Amino acid sequence: MNKKAIIYGVAAGLVVSVITLLAYLTDKSLLANWWFGMIMLPIPVIAMVMAGIAIRKEKGSLPFGEAFLNTFITGIVFSVVSVVFQILLYHAIDPELPAYLMEKAMENTAAMMEKFGVPESQMDVAMEEAAKSINDAFTIGNQLMSVIWSAIVWGIVALIIAAIIKRNPETNTTSLDS
Repeated sequence: MNKKAIIYGVAAGLVVSVITLLAYLTDKSLLANWWFGMIMLPIPVIAMVMAGIAIRKEKGSLPFGEAFLNTFITGIVFSVVSVVFQILLYHAIDPELPAYLMEKAMENTAAMMEKFGVPESQMDVAMEEAAKSINDAFTIGNQLMSVIWSAIVWGIVALIIAAIIKRNPETNTTSLDS
């Protein structure tokens, strides 16, 4: 494992945390929109690629296994930094924020269901399930568990990135010309 993998993971986690904090300070309802998370999704992926390329440049080569390990570590470190920030935001900085975000998310879910013409009876059941799911997402335990689930996602992403950025060491072969 290379230190650069950790540095890039921390950097990506801090960038996402700062953007989240700015959104919170500007208009906290942004945090309840699905597209807000989608906008930030490329940040850790870019960090994983940049870490892999930086390590490959430093070493001159980067076998697949090492590329995978380092890009995976970058993704995991990103997740840990992000989750620590979320726990601080939701449980220390603004403990009322999860309830606010749950309300906004429920409003967004109801509006989407109405747009798709979901019958009211089905909408009530779906809204109850959504409320429980959203509420559970803000518990410290589930936030910590998200690091484990994200490990699966970052593992898949790291496999793809490693396959693309790997560079095997050049072997020095000499031909026998007699």
